[in-house]
Amino acid sequence: MWKSGGPPAGFPAYAGAPGGYGGYGAPGYGGYGGYGYMDTQSPLDAEIQVLIREIHNEQQLMEQGGEWGEQFKNAKRLLAAEADKLENSIDPEWLEVDIAKPIKVSKKVLIPNFRHPHFNFVGKILGPKGSTLQAMAKQFKCHIYVLGRGSTKDRAKEQELLQSGDPQYAHYGGPLHVKVETIAPAHVAYQRIAGVLEQLSTTLQPASKSGKMVF
Repeated sequence: MWKSGGPPAGFPAYAGAPGGYGGYGAPGYGGYGGYGYMDTQSPLDAEIQVLIREIHNEQQLMEQGGEWGEQFKNAKRLLAAEADKLENSIDPEWLEVDIAKPIKVSKKVLIPNFRHPHFNFVGKILGPKGSTLQAMAKQFKCHIYVLGRGSTKDRAKEQELLQSGDPQYAHYGGPLHVKVETIAPAHVAYQRIAGVLEQLSTTLQPASKSGKMVF
């Protein structure tokens, strides 16, 4: 498997990733895929902007609160995540399907190494020189990553990056997983994600050298 910090020569890094996650990834789409949509705002757009401002105000209060603000670690994390979702239309609660308005769908799939600790799921997902992962990303037009604890061979480096406090390496503190992302109009985005999930439901089944499933 590849070392943390980047893929081997010829394997593309995640387009637009902030500095690289340090795990493995394959790009499957570029930008918004040429989708255009009417720019007439829905009634929800104004509400969302108000909510975003309120969240940022609450975040600022916590940051200025000194020791008082430091006790709300989980609240800070949840507010930051919610602001990011609202600002970037990530997994929105409300959808507009009468227009080709792009949304971002992002899902995390647990790798069942905790059930089958001796099976090399990462190797099976990646395939030879990452070819399996690249093919899946290209077929379903998704960005696909292998992230979390154990997503590289260098556990010490993972811990070092995690302790750096850099948000892009926070995934090393979580379980081993596959992260799937795509940007497209809602019905297209969810079809893409569903295609990846269907393929992963087979890929994440352990098999012995004889090809039989391991239980």
